[in-house]
Amino acid sequence: DNTDETRRFLPRAGYALYLVSAERPLGEADRELIADAARHCGGVAVVMSKCDLVSPDQEAELTAYIEEHLARMPDRLPLFRYSVAKNVERHREIIFEQFLHPLIAHHDAALDAVRKRKAQTLAAACLEYLAIALRAAEEEQAKRRRLVTAVAAELSTLGMTRQELLMLMTGCINRTRSSVEALLMPHRGLIIETLLRSFDVESVSWRGNLYQLTREFSCWLKRELGREIAAAVSAKHEGLATIVSDAAAHFIRYARAFRDRLDRRLLEALGISLPAQAFDLEDERPVTPDIRVSRVFDTPIDLLWFLFPMSVWRRFFLRFYRRQISDETGKNLHRVVSDITEAINKRIERFSNETLAFILNESASLQKLLSPDTANAEETRSLIVRVREALGDLSGSVSVRSFSDR
Repeated sequence: DNTDETRRFLPRAGYALYLVSAERPLGEADRELIADAARHCGGVAVVMSKCDLVSPDQEAELTAYIEEHLARMPDRLPLFRYSVAKNVERHREIIFEQFLHPLIAHHDAALDAVRKRKAQTLAAACLEYLAIALRAAEEEQAKRRRLVTAVAAELSTLGMTRQELLMLMTGCINRTRSSVEALLMPHRGLIIETLLRSFDVESVSWRGNLYQLTREFSCWLKRELGREIAAAVSAKHEGLATIVSDAAAHFIRYARAFRDRLDRRLLEALGISLPAQAFDLEDERPVTPDIRVSRVFDTPIDLLWFLFPMSVWRRFFLRFYRRQISDETGKNLHRVVSDITEAINKRIERFSNETLAFILNESASLQKLLSPDTANAEETRSLIVRVREALGDLSGSVSVRSFSDR
């Protein structure tokens, strides 16, 4: 999961520090992820940590082993050592001086290197798509017709795709409220108990007539109830985030399944695959509960305060206020559940729309590549030459190593 999440983030990364442990040599997965990072980022440095846990001879062997593999990369990647137990400051100083400081000192050039690398990656992806178009243009007409028919059969299901996404969205939305209630409503009893104890302490100091006493109670209840419900929501932040991430995972799997089907069609017909295309659904920050305490009295009898001398009525009204705590806690908890449910469901609806947009975009791109207008091999070859020329112009990208050489 961590590797997949990192790969999805790489298109948005500018520079990378890749951490490997001296306890575990550089594996195939590490080498692939480092190569992906180098493809997307303006510069990548590898840091070998836990150097204090191996002997100097072992450290030298590991360094040689890692550097041997890094030397096979298209770009030269620096290797640093690190330990939190020995020579911490020196390790940190070397990484800063040789990797981080050049980025700060040559900020504009570093940013330009990122832009160029992103453009290179984009151009390389264009070449992969154009390779599909060229292969399709060069295939025999009969085979091309079979491919177009096969892809059209897959794309003809887009109407069903909309219905399936709607059903998926509805299923997720229907489960949201019960999931939110299961997380927050168990806190009701503890919140009421806490507020009752606080009321018994705070109400002793309240003074004034009925109107003033009522205002004191309303302000206290809104403040304390808001604090307790906010604490309950905060305590269940991970559970609430899981509701959203689980829904996002359903849509991500659906989009990938659709793309895999298209990929199989291409592989069977032309022996080539669709270029890798990241699809991710970004989440937002959780909502903040809105606490709205109801009027203490259904009718504004507190405005008739002069009819109720507090020397006689104070104890009666304090008992009345105390009884309101349970109902107000329940009402506000249900209101917060509704607010959070609405916020989560809006995100689920956005996930569905973004998934459909991704599918439609992939479908349109593939249809265009296979359409008669793009079947001309010479035109496609001309486009490939232009993209390669653009890549050549970008080949002079400024690297981190050149920053430090300055």
